[in-house]
Amino acid sequence: MRRLVFIGGIHGVGKTHFCNHISQNYNIPHYSASELIRKKKKDNSSTIKYVKQVESNQNYLVMALSELEVDLHIMLDGHFCLLTSEGQISRIPEIIFREISPSALLVLKDSVSEIHKRLMDRDGRHYDMQLLNDLQVQEIEYSRGLCKALGVPLLELEFPFDIPQAYQFISKYIESNGGV
Repeated sequence: MRRLVFIGGIHGVGKTHFCNHISQNYNIPHYSASELIRKKKKDNSSTIKYVKQVESNQNYLVMALSELEVDLHIMLDGHFCLLTSEGQISRIPEIIFREISPSALLVLKDSVSEIHKRLMDRDGRHYDMQLLNDLQVQEIEYSRGLCKALGVPLLELEFPFDIPQAYQFISKYIESNGGV
């Protein structure tokens, strides 16, 4: 049975960089929820951060994960909340997290000004600082609620990320029965 640790945080917090570092240094497979969704939908857009149909979009993720030929352990980076096409914050439905069945949750945090700078450098787009702040607050609050609802542990990491601490946490919940 596959064991999955979900790594969340807002756009620009450094999820991909963080997961690539863990994956390369500790040989833990890493997948991006947005990449899996895009491939399943056959959608080539990559810089649009607003989602039209949050729940139906996440169903593509569930389908893509079920088709992966990985059967041991993985890290999946994604979001606890997304911005709708109307610019509103929407929580990914709890049922989606129940279906992907994570062994543990990890949420990455950083200062909104640093996140804003990364997004400007990466995407060349301006994001409202208050919206980024509100989105990060919602990500953190919802991750805390999900860990209780799902009965799984949560690790919150602030930038600069403590990689050894993160690896110890991740490996505990993907390489063994974990237990809470």
